[in-house]
Amino acid sequence: MKYTIDQLRGLARATAETRPDEIDCDEWLARVAAYIEARSDEAPLDPEMAAVEQHVKVCPDCRAELEALMRATEEG
Repeated sequence: MKYTIDQLRGLARATAETRPDEIDCDEWLARVAAYIEARSDEAPLDPEMAAVEQHVKVCPDCRAELEALMRATEEG
């Protein structure tokens, strides 16, 4: 598979912007229930939950999943 120069630049930019405390989608999934609960308390987020929040800012798939979960918990 060949990449365009714009794709390579985007990959390089994303790599450079990656923070050492970022989590991946699997870690996000393992923490999302606790994150939803923490958000419902409206208390400041601890660093672990802040990492979950940061992940949904950069991952459209997990953001969509979180939105669906939040709607489901509001309806229930």
